[in-house]
Amino acid sequence: MRPVFRTTPRILLVANADSPLLVDRVRMSLSGHEDVAWYSESNVRPVADCRIYHYKKSTYLGPLNKLLSTVYFHYVYWRERPDILHIHWALFFPLLLRKRWKNLIVSVMGSDVNLPGRWGSRRIFSRVSFNKAVIITSKSASMDSAILKLGHYENKIRRFTWGVTEEFFQAKFKKPDVRAKFDIPDNALVVFSPRAMQPLYRTADIVEAFVSFATENQDAYLIMAGMNPDESVAAEIDAVLANSAVSSRVIRFARLEQAQMIDCYAAADIVISYAKHDGMPQSLYEAMAVGCFPVFTDLPCYHEILQHDENALLCDSSDPSTLLKMLTDYQRHYRGGSAASVIDSNRAIIKRLAAKSSEQKRLAALYKGLFEKTGVSSGMPD
Repeated sequence: MRPVFRTTPRILLVANADSPLLVDRVRMSLSGHEDVAWYSESNVRPVADCRIYHYKKSTYLGPLNKLLSTVYFHYVYWRERPDILHIHWALFFPLLLRKRWKNLIVSVMGSDVNLPGRWGSRRIFSRVSFNKAVIITSKSASMDSAILKLGHYENKIRRFTWGVTEEFFQAKFKKPDVRAKFDIPDNALVVFSPRAMQPLYRTADIVEAFVSFATENQDAYLIMAGMNPDESVAAEIDAVLANSAVSSRVIRFARLEQAQMIDCYAAADIVISYAKHDGMPQSLYEAMAVGCFPVFTDLPCYHEILQHDENALLCDSSDPSTLLKMLTDYQRHYRGGSAASVIDSNRAIIKRLAAKSSEQKRLAALYKGLFEKTGVSSGMPD
């Protein structure tokens, strides 16, 4: 096949459209002048101003989904002939089936490197992906360390926070209107749990702590995101809330688009997360940008930007009862004007680390550098 000469890179993005976080990352890649296509294995069909390839998994196909989606992805790769393949998940199975991919960028998720998987499978697959990548993007020093435990990838790692848009920094101006929309009183104490409803995030423990807290605090409300719900987690939460006097003050959502996420942050005083393990979650950047007070697990990965009882309250990872204690401590020591200086300091941290405009420029420069390094012609993929 005759080479096709290009002046801008053709990029194939792989990202799950069910995740608002990844949808936002895709939008970052669409901000330049690159020729972009988006491949997604998801329930939701991607919507973007680029070429879309969607594989929707069918539950009745079971394990056959893996085979069919792999075949479909290889067809997409052959058809697109990308200059850059950018995958937002190290455990993408088709990566295992080719010896080499042209200009492969792997953007790591915390679960790729922090959870071993059955028989260490997650880390084995991540190592294979990292060996084939030319660039590995990481969000934090702790994630760098987890990546380096799997191999000598020092020269491949690039730091990207993926950025927070100006909408998050302006969201608090919407607080009265959003609370009215959610039927929450202006003077309420609002807690937002933004993480996916998966066992890793121990959402049921958060709900149990909130029920105890709200029983004593009649103005307390809980907003819960419900992305990717696990049936067992949902059942636990239902059991905790069954016949509870505070259940009317728990607002539960399913999948949230970015605008809805911003509304939830805007309504909240506290953003709460009780993950067993983590990387550096975008929800933490977003919460701090909006001006929500973080109540998170005391995990080393957060210590780069969170210090207990200085700009956050951190819960003991092995003791769920500390969730209630931290909610109570916030009520006693930080509620109202006492938290103002902490909130201002947290917003300044995120302005410096994770401004979307800066991250977009860095991503465009990364694509441009890879493209120019490997030349401007493209035939069949390597």
